[in-house]
Amino acid sequence: MPKTSLMLAITLLSACSSSQAQRTPLFATDESRLSAADQAAIHASFTERFSVASDGLHFLYEGCGEIPVETEVVDLNNDGTAEVFIYWGNSCTSGHTGRSLSLYVKDSSGAWGDQLGFAAFDYTILPASNAGYPDLEFGGPGFCFAVWSWNGSRYDFKCNSPQEAGGCQYTGNVCQTE
Repeated sequence: MPKTSLMLAITLLSACSSSQAQRTPLFATDESRLSAADQAAIHASFTERFSVASDGLHFLYEGCGEIPVETEVVDLNNDGTAEVFIYWGNSCTSGHTGRSLSLYVKDSSGAWGDQLGFAAFDYTILPASNAGYPDLEFGGPGFCFAVWSWNGSRYDFKCNSPQEAGGCQYTGNVCQTE
């Protein structure tokens, strides 16, 4: 191998290993727009709830074992600043739904806050919005999904959305259909 090719290979290997060393279990496979500082801030907040396994690659919750985690970076309000959904949990932490969902939003001071942190299998972006943020519908088992709306500084519960006739008959606060 020519000397320049060898030097290039060493440089690339060094760059790869140093970038891997900075990754956290939350962002191990995410190629996002988040800076290392933003990733570290979200990771620090998330680890207030869960501990990191000794291998540094997984999260643990006492009595529930390893907690699977997936991260999705989005821009909900199209302002150029990312928001981060974290899918986490198992049947021990999240019941019949099997996983929970957190949403990290950066506030005007630059701090990341978890907006959700409850059992939900997935979310759907709805057409309605407030202050640029769309309403979000959260699904799980059953026929009644929760809708949350931005209140100007965070997401709050808005109403329950029946997925079939009578799907929310025992919950109250059913979303009005237009």
